[in-house]
Amino acid sequence: MSHALIPRYKEIGTFRCGAFFLPWLLVDRGVGLVIGLGPSIKPGTYRYRYDKHGRDPLREERYHVTSRQARLMAELTHSVLEIEQGKREEFTAMPSEERQRIESASIGLYAFPVRSDWIEKCTEFAAWAPRSGGFWIR
Repeated sequence: MSHALIPRYKEIGTFRCGAFFLPWLLVDRGVGLVIGLGPSIKPGTYRYRYDKHGRDPLREERYHVTSRQARLMAELTHSVLEIEQGKREEFTAMPSEERQRIESASIGLYAFPVRSDWIEKCTEFAAWAPRSGGFWIR
């Protein structure tokens, strides 16, 4: 299930992303704290604050994000970008033996750099969100 973010200002176009990108950005990287969305106890679960219509931000259509929240989310996404790009540069600069050792280690010990296409998607979102005038998650 992919996600579509429908802007208040229709002329900037709908932001589309895959099923895993939005939960990663909002829950795993903390950008969703702006709308009261964050990780829960069990892996893959989250806690959230309902919108004024009682909707869940990732499961129900038309969850509303205000213009102010969208601008804050864009600012946080810029921070996520800096961190993820820095991790990618650090990982690339490591000697190949060290990279192989880290890659073969148990899951959860290391924070691997995110995929490059997700860095591009973050860049797009950070530029799109403040111009959206607020949006609805679908």
